[in-house]
Amino acid sequence: TMEDEQVVMPEDLAPHAAAIQTADLALLRFGAGPIRRSDKPRFSQRMPGLGIEAAQWIRRECPQLRALGLDVPSLACIAHLDETMRAHNVLLEGEGCRFLVIEEMDLERDLAGLREVRVNPWLVKDMDSGPCTVVGVID
Repeated sequence: TMEDEQVVMPEDLAPHAAAIQTADLALLRFGAGPIRRSDKPRFSQRMPGLGIEAAQWIRRECPQLRALGLDVPSLACIAHLDETMRAHNVLLEGEGCRFLVIEEMDLERDLAGLREVRVNPWLVKDMDSGPCTVVGVID
């Protein structure tokens, strides 16, 4: 669990590098589920998010990663949008880039046996974001 309004930096991700570098999907659980249910203003305004440097680290160090799922409302830290909003662009830019950012996921369950995740985004013409249905298969 990270602090409210914390900007995630490469040094926060580096201890998990071995797992992230071999994955096509990384799930970042910040512990936001209970906060989402009990304190909606805190959930919507004060949750941690990735800094630009962390997004650059992911692109550089994890070339096979194709999606990032988070239990917070935004990849960016809402309290520091001026510093973090561009993290979206870093992960999603580039010709032919087919990276998914899945925000506000329910990651509270025990995911130890998770073997497959199916992400079905709603594809709407001229829309660069939108809801999706995510199904996890657990052994």
